Amino acid sequence: MRYGMALLLIVALSAGYAYKRDLVSQYRKYQASQEEVNALEAEQNRLVEECSELDKRVENLGSDPVEIEAAIRRSKSLVRQDERVFRIELPEEVDGKASAPAPLP
Repeated sequence: MRYGMALLLIVALSAGYAYKRDLVSQYRKYQASQEEVNALEAEQNRLVEECSELDKRVENLGSDPVEIEAAIRRSKSLVRQDERVFRIELPEEVDGKASAPAPLP
């Protein structure tokens, strides 16, 4: 009987402490922050992989003549002799929607 009363008192005090300290909502906040940390770690891993791929591309840029030519042509807007460049202009967006193309004559 005495042990039962002591156990009941311990349970009641523990419940009161948990209620007073609002442990349930603090635990939920902890879980939410852990989910955010996990998402950020996944994004960090993805960015590290992307960075390593870009590093490899940069290393290959110095030795691959096709990549060197492509980079120079992009940055300097250069074209080869007898080469035609077609510039395609997309219609302007109005209120999040693309405007209709002009009718053909």
